[in-house]
Amino acid sequence: MIKFVGPRIIYVSTLAFACVSIFSLYCSKNTLRADTLSACIKDSLVLPLLGGSGDSPIIPVEVNEKSAAMFLSPGLIHVLVRNGGGLFYRSGTSFQMKAQDGKLADADNTVIDTLRLSNVRLYQVPAALIRGTDTRHIGGLPITGFLGRDFLQNAEILLDVPHAKVALFHWRDGPGCDVGPSLLFEGAVYAVPMDSDARLQLKIGKTEVKAQLDPDLETSVLPKNIAVEAGMSDSDLNRGKKNITIYESIVVGQQHIFNDVQIGAFRDQTMNFIVQKDLERATLGGDFFANKTVLFDFPHNMFIFQSSADQNDHPVLHLHFDETREGTTSVEEGKGNLN
Repeated sequence: MIKFVGPRIIYVSTLAFACVSIFSLYCSKNTLRADTLSACIKDSLVLPLLGGSGDSPIIPVEVNEKSAAMFLSPGLIHVLVRNGGGLFYRSGTSFQMKAQDGKLADADNTVIDTLRLSNVRLYQVPAALIRGTDTRHIGGLPITGFLGRDFLQNAEILLDVPHAKVALFHWRDGPGCDVGPSLLFEGAVYAVPMDSDARLQLKIGKTEVKAQLDPDLETSVLPKNIAVEAGMSDSDLNRGKKNITIYESIVVGQQHIFNDVQIGAFRDQTMNFIVQKDLERATLGGDFFANKTVLFDFPHNMFIFQSSADQNDHPVLHLHFDETREGTTSVEEGKGNLN
């Protein structure tokens, strides 16, 4: 089991940008609102997303003084790395991690000596070294790993796939800022409770479902038992297009469109899920995030989102963290959940 020692990773940046420079997409239309946001936002950091709307969120980083790229998602807990692209990590004690299909994979404890995001530099970052080599690149940068909830959950994470940006910031609670970071959004916006594991409640018809939020997973997935409870028959499933997902084993699923999915006040009449038998949890994957601007508000345990027109013109490379063998995977710890 991975043990994280030392101080928790917190974004304590000296960067303090004006609202119009960081969040121009959200607050330039209203001067009073822009002034409020500028006063309420602190310790801000904005990074470009390197992939297209069909890719996992990928950001530029510097690892051990070498330029690289890393996936980013609150769908997993820990920082995960792989050797490759000129980056190699020391192997510590070994342990096993459990994939969504229940199969076990070997990993080692390791440490990233230095990790830099823009002008924020972090030292001695604990990580899990996943066996195997990653030879993938994006924009000339080697893809070396994954930043999970342990890295993200002390801040608000604004993920804007349609505009190819991600922002990490702290919201200054107090007078004038009481409305919370939902003030970033204008127009139709939805806010629902989110737990510390980045999970929320949704409804499929009358069936209540707890779903993981994971933009790294390419397509939203649903365990078959929940799909059946929500009214899907075997004949419905057999009419769906087959899909193969590679976790630690190959899992065959089938697409099914559910006609009444609710997330708080948000309702989708045509939400597509891959229905899989050997699956431990429902997950809202990258297809959900592709046309939305979302805020993972960990300090206030809220998930806030709105639909947004896709303006991301980066080519879609179908890049996801655990896809070295043409699949989409998500892992969790063998003892206790990593997801």
